[in-house]
Formats: sequence, C-alpha cells, structure tokens
Amino acid sequence: FPYTTLFRSAREVARTSLASEREASELREQFIAVLGHDLRNPLASISAGARILGREAKTDKQHQVIAMLETTVVRMAGLIDNVLDFARGRLGGGITLDRDAHRPLEPVLHQVIDELRLSSPGRQIEAEYAIDAPVDCDRRRIGQLVSNLVGNAISHGASNQPVRVRAATEDGLFRL
Repeated sequence: FPYTTLFRSAREVARTSLASEREASELREQFIAVLGHDLRNPLASISAGARILGREAKTDKQHQVIAMLETTVVRMAGLIDNVLDFARGRLGGGITLDRDAHRPLEPVLHQVIDELRLSSPGRQIEAEYAIDAPVDCDRRRIGQLVSNLVGNAISHGASNQPVRVRAATEDGLFRL
C-alpha cells in the first residue's frame, strides 16, 4: 500500500512538471513570435527612411551608403527570420533551408564583406574568391556565417593585421 501511494505521488509530480514545461515552452514560442514582429516594425521604419534619403542623395558616396543601408535592412530581416527559425527548431518544427546551386555565391560574400568594411572603416578586410563550381547551399545562411566569423575577427583579432577571407571550391567542396 505505501509503495502504491509513493508511485502515484511521483507520477503526479512528473505530470505537474511536464505541464509546467509545456507552459514554459508555449510562453517562449509566444515571446519569440512577438519579438520577431516587434523587430520588424522599427526595421520597416529604417527601410522607409533609407528610401526617402535615397531620393534626396546627390553624391555617389551618398547613393552607395543608402544602397548599403537597404541591403543591410534585407539582411536584418533575414536574421529576424533566422531567430524565428531557431525558435521553430527548438520547438520541434525544424529549420528550413533555401538551398540553390544555380545562383552564384560570390555576390552574397561581396555584400557581407562590403557591409563589414563600411561598419569598420579602421580595419582592413582582404577577400579572395576562387569559386569556380556551383555551391549547393543556403546563401542567406552562408552570408550570416561569414558576417559572424568576420565580425568576430574584427572584434577579437589583432587590430594591426588585416582580416583575411578566402572562399573557394576545391575538389568538389566549398571551403571558407
């Protein structure tokens, strides 16, 4: 008789704990959804401001900076999507990839490196590309990877040395 009571008690504790974990999981999912939505609104304002400034830009440098702002807004929107993907992955929904071997990868790498050069004018970033074969990958995620790696190198690397990026296809592999 005492063992039956003890077993029932342990089972009830487990049920309560499971219910609590489910509730916490639902709250996290709701928080991330709200966060994603709330981040999109100020980003839309930045995008609108960049478009307005773009109409009034007069010099090539101003047009270049505005174009960089606009591409950065697109990448930030992608990062917000990644946060939402992460939440779905943690909650069992998986992370989606947009793999494509037909589009070139170099323009994505150029864009990310140019953004980092613009945001870190005191640092030298050397980039070398030898991509002569198709790369079947999610370009947005590769861009995020390069941004994170080069950003870390800028922040934590030797300030008197250039950050070197090399991307190449070799023996059927993509090497970064």
